[in-house]
Amino acid sequence: MLNIYKLTIEGLDKCYIGSTKQKICNRCARHRCDYKNKERLNKNCSSFELFALEDENKKVKYELIETTNLITREGEIIRDYGDRCVNYNVNIGLGLKKQKELAFKKWKEEKRDDYLKAKKKHSDKKRHLRQCPKCKKEIVCYYGENDGNMRRHIIRCNN
Repeated sequence: MLNIYKLTIEGLDKCYIGSTKQKICNRCARHRCDYKNKERLNKNCSSFELFALEDENKKVKYELIETTNLITREGEIIRDYGDRCVNYNVNIGLGLKKQKELAFKKWKEEKRDDYLKAKKKHSDKKRHLRQCPKCKKEIVCYYGENDGNMRRHIIRCNN
């Protein structure tokens, strides 16, 4: 059976969701130990974000959410918590196809404006035809470009 647990810190709305077959107290102790030795271990975990905020007044606490035999359940819980969850990997338990769909959706939301600006900039270049002085063939060129298409064509004509 798989124990799904949540790490929280007092006064913050952030949490970390994890799963383990160990006792939860042992797993949380391992998180704390890994955080203290992260430079030596060259290790990084999204739970470290909570441990970095820990002090004598605010301690990281753990609680059991549920016990299940489905690894996919951890991912569902992470996605349910949304932005409140500090987990890096929110695609746990999804198939490859679904992961790609979500990654594209995220890219589209974050980079859509840049993509549209680049597309508009490219379409702003107006096409025109120019005749090659050697073979008299018409070549498609773009305004705003230094006639790269024509130069490449002339080089090919010379060869």
